[in-house]
Amino acid sequence: MQILSALEEDAFESPPHFTSIERKKFFALPSSLQETFDGFRTPTNKLCFLIAFGYFKARRKFFGKQIRPPDVEFVAARYGFSPDDVETSVYDKQTALRHQQMVLDFFGYGRFDEAGRQFAAREVAAKVRAHRRPKIIFLELVEALTRHKITLPKYYLLASLIAREINTHKRALIRLVDEHLTMAGRAMLDALLEKEDVPETEEPPKVQRYRLTLLKKFYHSTKPAKIKANISDLQLLRGLHREIEPMIVSLGLADEGIRYYATSVIKAEIFQVSRRAAQDRYLHLIAFIAYQTFKLHDLLIDVFLQSVQSTLNTTGREHKELYYTSRVERRQALSEVMTDLDQGVMAVFADIQIIISSDDFSADEKLMMINDLLHEREALCSRLAAQLQQLKSVAASAGEDADYYALLGRKSLKLQNRVSDIVRYVEFNATTAAPEIVAAIQHFQHKNGEIEGQAPLAFLSAREQELVFDEAGKFRVSLYKALLFISIADALKAGTLNLIHSHKYRPLDDYLLPKQRWQELRAECLGRAELTHIADPQPALNDLAAELDQRYHHTNRHWLAGDNQLLKLHADGGFHLVTPKEEESESSPLLP
Repeated sequence: MQILSALEEDAFESPPHFTSIERKKFFALPSSLQETFDGFRTPTNKLCFLIAFGYFKARRKFFGKQIRPPDVEFVAARYGFSPDDVETSVYDKQTALRHQQMVLDFFGYGRFDEAGRQFAAREVAAKVRAHRRPKIIFLELVEALTRHKITLPKYYLLASLIAREINTHKRALIRLVDEHLTMAGRAMLDALLEKEDVPETEEPPKVQRYRLTLLKKFYHSTKPAKIKANISDLQLLRGLHREIEPMIVSLGLADEGIRYYATSVIKAEIFQVSRRAAQDRYLHLIAFIAYQTFKLHDLLIDVFLQSVQSTLNTTGREHKELYYTSRVERRQALSEVMTDLDQGVMAVFADIQIIISSDDFSADEKLMMINDLLHEREALCSRLAAQLQQLKSVAASAGEDADYYALLGRKSLKLQNRVSDIVRYVEFNATTAAPEIVAAIQHFQHKNGEIEGQAPLAFLSAREQELVFDEAGKFRVSLYKALLFISIADALKAGTLNLIHSHKYRPLDDYLLPKQRWQELRAECLGRAELTHIADPQPALNDLAAELDQRYHHTNRHWLAGDNQLLKLHADGGFHLVTPKEEESESSPLLP
């Protein structure tokens, strides 16, 4: 197995290329080694020791007799002997091993011995089970060996260890497939490698595609026809997934493992998949079905959220436009009311006041005159009452957004064409969601989207529960469905509603180690993360709390002393921080 390219392997196995500054840094002899260095008898021993010291300091591995000429010249010049006096051919293995041990003792490193191999094997096994890419495993293994102060061995040792563990793990999975996959399951998987059936009544297409090929790519469009095509694929994948789900549990494949094998199928041609050994082929196809099922659920929810948001944006925009276009009518109606009030009602009041205060008429005459005035303005009063009623209706609808919900109900049909089937066929997780929204979704699915007046309303607000019935008490189905879709979208985005089969929309706990497994592997996980020093977190939390308290005291004293000009207090007890202006830089913004 080739993990690194030829150039990368050569770079790993070759000494570093130092600059002049780096040579001064890495070939500087520590004072604690000066006496040992002076005790070497020959210039060859001195130079080879110092070269091995510098290379190990830089790369944490030894390179044998590989020495770069510029490094020889630098070390020889710095420590006072001629390069011609150095003969690496006489630098024997025993001396080299003794010098290497001195370097290891100085840096506190150990050799890549049996204990180092076992440590590396454990690291590789854990990463292989997580199905990390071989190159990533190699690089992380190098980091792990360095952290644990184990000398890096040659490339082929690490590569063979990784390849052996990958093959062992794959053989174990294939053995599980052979033991647990039923004959019906094998036939179902083999059928994916056959071409799609064409009814005898239809003319066969020019290009007949394989069933597997049809399930490799999905539509990312929000057009109803494309969504229905995806729903059709989802129904097929759900049937396949139900058959192989026990097999996935038996394999114990995590998300990374499923993605690893599924990606291989997606990228491969049909003949490449067919050529694999039977159990290996089944393993890849099982992962493919699981991965594509999860992926299609996520894609449909993305389309659902996009469609709902588009409807909300359109409804909100049109509602604003409707409000602004009706301003002229509202102003005109208000002007007419004000005119009628001024010229009619107020004028009548003035005339009545004159009649009442006059001494020229008796009480009965005054009553007759007032009655005549009111009778003359009777038409005006009727018109004014109608105008006031109209203004009250406009004010009521504006305050309660009744016109917004009416507009949303009209937009519902277009939204239903896109998302009704998504809600019908996507499998939501009922155990982690609020029971009100779950009841509404299950009712929608049970009725196949054919909602009637007995639909659950508990997920709606009190105002929305009123609005889903019109003035005659008739159930407004279109508005109800729109509100249901909006509530589902809000719950999905808030994380309170999740899917069963998904990469993106699962409950948060599903992305974590199960509690029992964490308790079993706690020590191992903390060790791998180098967090054993906080295995008991309380002392660390206490230290952090104490440090935070000291910081608060320091900040408060600083402000009370008048030294903090960036903290401004408000009269209500609040505060804000002033950001100081950055000093102008003379450098050009185009320069790095």
